[in-house]
Amino acid sequence: MNKDNTLKHLSNIASGVFSSLEGVRNHSKQIIKSKIEANLKNLDFVNREEFEEIKSMIIKAREQNSILETKIKTLEKKLKNRK
Repeated sequence: MNKDNTLKHLSNIASGVFSSLEGVRNHSKQIIKSKIEANLKNLDFVNREEFEEIKSMIIKAREQNSILETKIKTLEKKLKNRK
């Protein structure tokens, strides 16, 4: 019985140690995540939402640019034909 109690006691200690280590791991993970987020903010990176918004604006500007190029070419041809 004494051997069984000792093994049970060691098992309980090991379980407690693993539980504590899991808590330390989670806490460390949260601290690291916070530090990384703070450093990224200091580097003036844009977030995904801002990036997508700017990307959309650029696509629209390119489309408008293409339309304007076509109009300019058409007007240039008309001017050339008038002369």
